[in-house]
Amino acid sequence: MVSLADRRSMAMGAMNNFVVDPDKPMPTDTHLTRRYLLKASAPTVGVAVAAPALSAARPANRIVSGADFGAKGDGIADDSAAFRAALATGQVVDVPPGTFRIEVPLVLSDGQVLRGSGRSGWEPYTGKGPPRSATRTEIIINGRLAIDARNSNNVAIVGIAIRAKEARQSDWGAEPGFQPGAIGIDIAGSQQFEARDVSFHGLEIGVESVSDGGRSAQMPHIGEWLAHDCGTVFRFISNDRDFYAVRDARIDGCIAALHCGRIAEIRKCDGLRIENVRFFQCKYNSLLIERTPFVAITGATLFETGAEAIVLRECQYVTMAGVQVARTGFYRAGKLIQQAALLIENCDDLAFDGLVEQPVGRAFTIRDSVNLSINAAIGTPFWSTGSLGSREGAIHIERSRAILINASFGGIFYWVAVWADAASASSINGRITTEGPAGVVRCVQLQAAPLGHVARTATATSVAPGKSVKLDELRVLVPPGKALVSCSIELTTPGIAFFAGQQRWNVERVAEPGGGSLSLERNLLHRNDTTLPRYAAVPIEVYNSTDHPITIPAGHETRLSLAIE
Repeated sequence: MVSLADRRSMAMGAMNNFVVDPDKPMPTDTHLTRRYLLKASAPTVGVAVAAPALSAARPANRIVSGADFGAKGDGIADDSAAFRAALATGQVVDVPPGTFRIEVPLVLSDGQVLRGSGRSGWEPYTGKGPPRSATRTEIIINGRLAIDARNSNNVAIVGIAIRAKEARQSDWGAEPGFQPGAIGIDIAGSQQFEARDVSFHGLEIGVESVSDGGRSAQMPHIGEWLAHDCGTVFRFISNDRDFYAVRDARIDGCIAALHCGRIAEIRKCDGLRIENVRFFQCKYNSLLIERTPFVAITGATLFETGAEAIVLRECQYVTMAGVQVARTGFYRAGKLIQQAALLIENCDDLAFDGLVEQPVGRAFTIRDSVNLSINAAIGTPFWSTGSLGSREGAIHIERSRAILINASFGGIFYWVAVWADAASASSINGRITTEGPAGVVRCVQLQAAPLGHVARTATATSVAPGKSVKLDELRVLVPPGKALVSCSIELTTPGIAFFAGQQRWNVERVAEPGGGSLSLERNLLHRNDTTLPRYAAVPIEVYNSTDHPITIPAGHETRLSLAIE
């Protein structure tokens, strides 16, 4: 048995005599720990210990070029064998300028780098394909996978364009011109994958990680990239509710991605950062994210989509800051369909800070969500659809709680700024301001007085059949040449209708939850035809439309949402 003193002597002898050959690489899969040195020195004490040979699966630590192994780069010859041979030998494999046809996926091992001379450019708006001299280093595939980085550790792809052989540049509003089956990079199960200065052209999928078990892809980073006419640029999916396809993904530095079906389809991931990106003209959504906690979208411009620009379902801890969303629903041939710019469903703990400009339909649809903060400038909702008088609201909220809204609304051609159902309205707070005559439904607390007004009775009052009773009077300063109109009126006592200026508002919802009624009639309350501002005295009356007396209890509320037009 070796004594402790002998073990220390063996370790010191190993460290004193450990020789590193400068012409040989250090083993990267072995750590120089005390345990390793003791193990290496156990057979003989005081003898130089050579570094163990690299495993057969790992290439030597040197730089090679695909051209050294016969890659032609003429776009005609199959260069798969040349690059597979280079990858079997080199740690860093250079891909020189040219167009390289790949018929067999290139498999990357741990620590390898595939390095080209730069991504490709193209003419994004002319429909004429790449401009002259736009191609640097390009890999062409014909309906198959280009690069296999599955289950690898710390691999990188730099300065390379990946293009489908049958890709085409689509016309405005048409289906993206991708080739079915063409996939750029598969990163399922990889660790710390990185791609920089890359571009994707006409691929069904640009970067993919689809896993229902095994090992999650950990901390992939794709930066400084371009894309056009892809079906989906990033597709990270797990169909197993207990398994994350990707953890802590970062996608940033997109100069432009356009004419794609979607930019990202993310289902069941853990941690996603999308930063400093510009997405244009997606046929469907720019971002579809489901069942993913810890999502951060910052410094993003999303311009023209055929459906919702951002869809978030079953997500938690979401931050969107410096986000610009414009012309949602407009990117489609034929008749426009009303879409929300952002669809948020079953989400908890979400904050949005940004601009929503000219959505074809709503700005936000929020359903079954808790603890949301919306801080937004919203310009001309229901733009160009013929739904400018929509009663559904530029911000539409259903079955949600703890919602804070601070929003300004530009444009004058829509009716309701915020619509909330009865289950949501009581837990909504904040403030809105509007350029035009837009009001709210069931959440008058969002409007500053007097346009948002609640009249509460102090004592019980009886109203005879077919008669009206004045409960209060509201005074509103109306600018010259403007009119004061009603947007919505809620009554918390059933069987009565709002009455003012000898006109009665029709009750449109008799059975509001908790009793009462709702009217969305847009009626004139006062018009100022003078050249000076004038106060309008608006009587707040209720009318008994039944054949029996009605007692209005103490605490009855008449909630008015008014607008100036």
